[in-house]
Order: sequence, then structure tokens, then C-alpha cells
Amino acid sequence: FVGADQLFRGIIPEKVHSRRGPPPPEVISRNQNIGTDRVLVENYFGRLCQKHAIMREIYRSDHRYYDLYLTLCHSLTNYDISIRPLRAQTDFIFWTNVQNNIAQTALRREQMLKRKRERAVVAHKRKKTLYSLGNLNEVPEGLSESEE
Repeated sequence: FVGADQLFRGIIPEKVHSRRGPPPPEVISRNQNIGTDRVLVENYFGRLCQKHAIMREIYRSDHRYYDLYLTLCHSLTNYDISIRPLRAQTDFIFWTNVQNNIAQTALRREQMLKRKRERAVVAHKRKKTLYSLGNLNEVPEGLSESEE
């Protein structure tokens, strides 16, 4: 909407016309900053809609209460963002959690293999003991004649 910046408070990026040549660096920098801010705004509204179904759907209830619901949803979303930020720290926390999960999975796998080896050693010793006591007629599988 042409002229919206005159009627409403807002930030509108400048158009870049390729026929006039490359845009000045100030325009490119300003547009990139606006783009970064837009991402944060989109993340905010994404969180708002994710947390509150009433914000995702067409409001069909009594419109006398809409402002109350809107204020309540925004307040709860702001509180949620104070606990779990939208960006920056969230990325760091996410990748830290991913690394911790990988490390924990590797540790659990290592412990499982260790227990499996220990059970195999115990079973082998049990068979060897039973064989030495004469309870088995042949050499159990896994035992060579030299281990008797």
C-alpha cells in the first residue's frame, strides 16, 4: 500500500531498482536490518500462534471479549519469551542439547556393550565350570580344547 508509512507507524524497506544501477550501501544495510527485524517479528507471531489456538483460527465468538483474549495471549507469549527467548540464545541452547543427546546416546551404547560383554564372560565361565565338573559331555561351543 503506497503511502502506508504516512498513515501508520511502520518500517518499510526501500525498493531497489536495478535499472538505476546498484543501490547505495546505506540502502542495502538498512534493508538487511529491516529483514532481521522482520524475522524476529515472524518468530514472535509464530510462537503466539503455536501457544494459543485462538490466535491461529478465525475468531467466531463474541467480539466484546476479543481485546481481552488478545491482551491475555500476548501477555502469556511475552512471559514465555522471557523464559525461552526467540533467537540467539535459543540456537545455542538447541545445539548444546543436540550435542548432549549425542554424548548421552554414545555413553548409553557403550554401557550396554560393556554389560553385554560382562554377561558373555559370565556365561562362558559358567559353561567352563559345568564342563570341568563333568556336567557336560562335550566341550561347549566357544571353548577350544586348549581352554579345558
